Amino acid sequence: MSFPRADDPGATGPDAPVHKVADAGADPVMALRLRPPMAPAHRIDRPGVQALLSAHAQARVVLFCAPAGFGKTSAMRDHWEACAAAPVPALVAWLTLDDADNDVNRFLAKLRAAARGLPGLLQPGQAATPAELLQGGFTLLQRLEGGSRPVVCFLDDFERLRNPVALDLVHELLAHWPRNGYLVIGSREQPRLNLSMLRSSGRLLEIGPEALRLTLAEAHALLRGNARPLSNRTVEQLHERTEGWVTALQLAAHALQRHAAPDQFASAFSGSHSSVAEYLMESVLAGLPPRLRDFVMMVGLLEEFDADMARAVTGCEDASELLEALLQQNLFLSAVDETRQRFRFHGLFANFLQTEAARRQPARVAQVHRAASRWRLGQGRVVPAIYHAMAAGDQALTLDLLQAHAERLLLQGRFRLLSRWFDALGPALREQRPALVPFHACALALTRRQPEALRLLDELEASESVWGVDRDWVGAVRGLAHAMLDQADRCLEVSLRHHRTDEGPRSGAPHGMLANALASALITATRFDEAMVVLTTAKRWHWNTGSAFNMTIAECVHANLELVQGRLQDACSRLETTLASRTGAEAHSPGGNAALGVGLATALYARNRLTEANRLLLGSLPFTKEVGPPDTVLLNHLLLARCAHAQGDTELGYRRLAEMERFGHAAGLERLVSTAWLERARLALAQGQTDQAGEYLAQAAMHPAVWALQRDFPANANDVEDLSLGRLRWQVRAGDFAAAIEPLRQAAREAQDARRRVRASLLRLLLAEALQRDGQALAALREASEVCEWCALTGHQRLLVDEGPAMAPLLQAVLASPLAGGQPQLVDFLTPVLAAWGHPAVVQAVLSEREMEVLQMLAEGRGNREIGARLFISENTVKAHLRSVNAKLEAGNRTQAVSNARRLGLLP
Repeated sequence: MSFPRADDPGATGPDAPVHKVADAGADPVMALRLRPPMAPAHRIDRPGVQALLSAHAQARVVLFCAPAGFGKTSAMRDHWEACAAAPVPALVAWLTLDDADNDVNRFLAKLRAAARGLPGLLQPGQAATPAELLQGGFTLLQRLEGGSRPVVCFLDDFERLRNPVALDLVHELLAHWPRNGYLVIGSREQPRLNLSMLRSSGRLLEIGPEALRLTLAEAHALLRGNARPLSNRTVEQLHERTEGWVTALQLAAHALQRHAAPDQFASAFSGSHSSVAEYLMESVLAGLPPRLRDFVMMVGLLEEFDADMARAVTGCEDASELLEALLQQNLFLSAVDETRQRFRFHGLFANFLQTEAARRQPARVAQVHRAASRWRLGQGRVVPAIYHAMAAGDQALTLDLLQAHAERLLLQGRFRLLSRWFDALGPALREQRPALVPFHACALALTRRQPEALRLLDELEASESVWGVDRDWVGAVRGLAHAMLDQADRCLEVSLRHHRTDEGPRSGAPHGMLANALASALITATRFDEAMVVLTTAKRWHWNTGSAFNMTIAECVHANLELVQGRLQDACSRLETTLASRTGAEAHSPGGNAALGVGLATALYARNRLTEANRLLLGSLPFTKEVGPPDTVLLNHLLLARCAHAQGDTELGYRRLAEMERFGHAAGLERLVSTAWLERARLALAQGQTDQAGEYLAQAAMHPAVWALQRDFPANANDVEDLSLGRLRWQVRAGDFAAAIEPLRQAAREAQDARRRVRASLLRLLLAEALQRDGQALAALREASEVCEWCALTGHQRLLVDEGPAMAPLLQAVLASPLAGGQPQLVDFLTPVLAAWGHPAVVQAVLSEREMEVLQMLAEGRGNREIGARLFISENTVKAHLRSVNAKLEAGNRTQAVSNARRLGLLP
């Protein structure tokens, strides 16, 4: 039976703490991953590799890609030292990756620690802001942009990174890495990254096995440290047989120290790399005294260890002396910290030891793992304790540990780790510990395996085992699974059925989760007052039970309600306060980060604070892809696309939409697919491409069930933009504006009655555009003016900007009207909106009341003398007013002034 490794903050496999690490200094195990391994006593110069690096200084990525044992890490370490010792020393960061980094939260913690460890990035004692911590390393990296020192990041053991979300994060990291720096990647296999563009542009340097093989001269240098002199012929034979494979040569050097006939040894050397490695390892192991050999095989089961742990798991009281003997013999054991207290075996040698131990002494292997589990648990290291219990094949111990710690691990966001553990336990889980089944289902629901989660719960509830299960957990997880499947109607039904308002005993975490899910479902159903009642009760419950995670989610749900109702400032303040108050492990839960980051970014985007919104969205994206509900995933991608378009990167904007569509297909979330087409239609209309927009709308309508559900359960991400609104916008811009007027008026009235104020405002803005195109200038001006007033009051600037230049005449008319003259803040609010379209305000200042009187008489065909007589002013004064009117309306003569005024809605 195989068991999953622990994806945990700490070390590879079992050696990792369950708690979150804030920085390198907070956890010695994390610190070990943030610097290169110590250099061996006998180093070899690699001039060929250095020459390649020097000849490709323009590379954005340097990829060391070769099988195990080719010296990738050593070459990377040499380059790391060369970067730091250059005439202009580079700022260097090192990350050794492990299986744990497939947990995106863990990977981001390591990136943050590495970024914050760059010299000069933060002053001593200075902490990153809460926003910076939420945004991963992107905000911190921007401090380095434009600096005089190159910035180089080393990512070793990259083949361990398999989670697509973590790999996407590396893509983002590369895209935002300072221009005067590059990434260095070490991997046993081709990394799962799209590097084709870098390769075609010559900005990818690939250093493979051929470049990493030792030359004959380098093989001489490596073998020179052998106990007895070797003839040139012996060295040549070994170099030929190993084909320059570094590890094989190192192993040969060790074996030769015990071999009486070096030439004979070298001539017998043959076979593939794997067989050579096995032969050499057996030769080394066979030469050890029995007691030392037994000790080596047992501690080889531990990926990292110190003398105390070795003593505890092997029972050898002289473990310190045995480790010292291994170090003296240079037997593939190396210290991994500066104090030389923690050790690890070479990876290939450790794999061999584990295989041999399982073959020779399987019972002893189980015994060692049980002892290691007890040792780790005694240190408070729950995750590695569970790993060792599973590796021992001890189901009872594993289930006991999971029973005690699964809920805490869930709240810390360890969903993938738990799902793999529970999967490995199989039927024993439900048969022996049915109370753990809801935790398994919850982990599945939060790793995009919702149908499996629901099936587990159905089987549990149909069995007799259900009587020993916390029903609050069953209800909470079932509601969660339906929400993650974008089934808002089912989520509401389940949440209402399981939610209890009585004062009976309840479990803290599931009751809180259920209350949050119910409040969110009620908002989606536009039952806002009921949602507030549930939220108020839920937040009091969260506070009394000390559940920071559930409180964060509740605040996000509350902010979503405020966003739908147009209370933008309230939502911004709520989310910023929540972000600033999060501390400890709860501050780094993926679910909380996804909801909080995207919610705050949505509010900031609406206020046209694009830079801040984009940073938050980039930092939230890994969490969102990992565990975010459909609404959060949709908003994250959609707003990133809009930010890209607003910043002039059209290609990136469309790529973000393609990513959202692809994610929707992969996850079975049709709303993401349809909304991607809907957004393309909006962009096409903003550019005047009505035919193209019509084709996009037809694609968006290919999933009618999505929009049927949205009519009754308008999710937050589609509260404003849905298919019906998209069609009405297209109708206005495609020339059928007269037919759109009444449907727009009716839809705006319904949205306003439902207190969906943002949607109502956009519908009224489109109504104003339709009225203006229909020649109803005064009605259009009245609608547009009221919407602009509301937007200026609440801060909804992007609501206007995102409609594109087609709205320019309307806003120019509002600016030119006497209404704007009494509201300077309205002028200040609308002027940058027009500027975003490349349309400076047509009026440099508003027309005064006297200028409007002159303009109206001018439109009636009256001459200057008659206008002066009627207004009791001189003819020269009339001429002065006309000059001012022409300047403000950008008109060259009287006729053009009247024409422009009519176009702007100033005249009927």
